[in-house]
Amino acid sequence: MINWMQKHKKSLIPTVWISTIAFVGAGFVGWGAYDLNKSRSTSVAKVGDTAISIKEFQNKYSEVYNYLKSITDVNFTDEQAKKMHLDEMAINALIQDAILLNFAKDLGINASDEEVAREIINSDNFKTDGKFSKKLYENAMKNAGLSQNEYEKELKKVIILDKLKKAISIKPNADDIEMLAASEFMQDKVEIAIVDQNVSTITFNDNELKDFWEKNKSKYLTQKTYEMDAYFVEPENKNVDEKTLREFFEKNRDLYRNENDKLMSFEEANASVLNDYLADFNKDEAIKKYLDVKKGKIFTNEKLVLNDNDEIIKNLQNMKIGEFNKPVKYKNGNLITKLTKINEPQIMEFDAAKNLAGSDLFKAKKAEDLKKLAENSLGKVAMKDIGFVSKASENTTNGILSNEEFAKFIGSLFASDKQDGYVLYDNKALIYKITSQTLDNSMSSNYISALESSLSKLINTKLQEDLISVLQKRYEIQRYYKGGGVE
Repeated sequence: MINWMQKHKKSLIPTVWISTIAFVGAGFVGWGAYDLNKSRSTSVAKVGDTAISIKEFQNKYSEVYNYLKSITDVNFTDEQAKKMHLDEMAINALIQDAILLNFAKDLGINASDEEVAREIINSDNFKTDGKFSKKLYENAMKNAGLSQNEYEKELKKVIILDKLKKAISIKPNADDIEMLAASEFMQDKVEIAIVDQNVSTITFNDNELKDFWEKNKSKYLTQKTYEMDAYFVEPENKNVDEKTLREFFEKNRDLYRNENDKLMSFEEANASVLNDYLADFNKDEAIKKYLDVKKGKIFTNEKLVLNDNDEIIKNLQNMKIGEFNKPVKYKNGNLITKLTKINEPQIMEFDAAKNLAGSDLFKAKKAEDLKKLAENSLGKVAMKDIGFVSKASENTTNGILSNEEFAKFIGSLFASDKQDGYVLYDNKALIYKITSQTLDNSMSSNYISALESSLSKLINTKLQEDLISVLQKRYEIQRYYKGGGVE
């Protein structure tokens, strides 16, 4: 039994198929590469009989852009959205929906006006004191920048897609559920041992190091550097009257909140307001200097050599040789720069790369030595019985392994189809042997039901992906918006 279970362990652990469709959007100011043919002036794409309007594209992009902005710890910018190609993700999501809408139409699946009305009336988003509020509904549409007709049209699509997904969904069979349960409920009775590595025995000479560098020298490159002419704009600490500060505070008062996210009074935020005002003032002064430098009224007075790790370079975008860059924060003031030369990375000479290559060679020898130590220890060291473990087990090693090390061991154990093996850590190896196996049938019916639900989602997500792949050949897809970001 143990041999069969070990042999099939991998098949009992299902591969989790994950599909993530990003739905993103921020208001568009311009349209990348858009084909403004007369017949295409109101749509970004067409799938079969279904056109995807510019408005739908904007809404989808805005929807997810704002979502990403709300969940990111750092300030999510339009520039980041461009780099992530969120516009392409948005149109791909809309095209997938359009493919399914065409298929639903072919199957005769539709949504009546009554169904749309029922969905709106029953939505908790539009209820006050448990009852539908027409005023709340109208205000919600106004705040979202949608007409009621636009919202109801989109809601109809949602209802149709939901009907289609229910119509084509399948339930996992008993064998599938049993296999997943076996994976989750399997328990191994394990013996373990720790063998420690003696790193002091790991040595190499200069000839070995030079050979290693020769084979891997393309890894050891000098940093890319940027040579720049620069002009530093000193900060001005001017006296600012209270009236000016209060006006600045009122324009930006939403920025001033305490640790409880409550708006601060002017008196509470006074110091921050002064600093922010001076920062804005100095930025405006730096822009004036920037224009003077560009016109040749002022000349640069510093030369800098920077690399990609320098904060200045991180804050500069789309640098071109011979062109001035707008001011960026530098020390307490602002720095105006002109890129004069880019020095591309070069292969380092042996002497320059020696320390880096030596560190890598040591790591390689250390890993090789530890692997040999583990392999030579199999079946030759005294083992300690730690009882039955499962994928959900807590640390049962009584201090032999840390919780992190134990988690790595469990992951390796249940990914392997062998009865014994080893797990490598930093300066030690864990040797293990499975002595028996069993299935824990004590799990609650609720847990099994949750497993069934997860498996159902997994199967139907894959089913939908495969369906879309087939339907792409049935319905003509015309892309008018070619991507390229949003400006």
